[in-house]
Amino acid sequence: MLVKFNKPFNVLSQFSDKTEKSADRGNLSDFISIPNIYPVGRLDKDSEFIANWGEFSIRLMKDERFFWLLIIPRLTGVTEWHELPDKQATTLTKLIIYLSKQVKVIDKANKINVATLGNIVGQFHLHLIARHSGDAAWP
Repeated sequence: MLVKFNKPFNVLSQFSDKTEKSADRGNLSDFISIPNIYPVGRLDKDSEFIANWGEFSIRLMKDERFFWLLIIPRLTGVTEWHELPDKQATTLTKLIIYLSKQVKVIDKANKINVATLGNIVGQFHLHLIARHSGDAAWP
């Protein structure tokens, strides 16, 4: 099922908000009460859906400089890695190992960077980026 919703200004593109700004803004749960729905928001602009793996979505960033994946839990209220339930944390670790090995071979990468850089998007997500010596962000 696809639900298109044009959210009002100052409404977070998530179903929960654990930040200090939560009292000053709404979130999707204030408008949508459909169970088991997952917001994509700004992700559609910057990435393409690849697959679901258990409770995680895998997306490919639209950045020609890097083979760059996003791994996103389809769980509400998770803003940090340590908030994942044990089962999902274990699944995520296995997924990271699997994807890292595959991407390194496919893209002939020198290094695989894995990081949680969620300063703008409050929902927990993980970046997995293939790196090559001499690429645009190589030291």
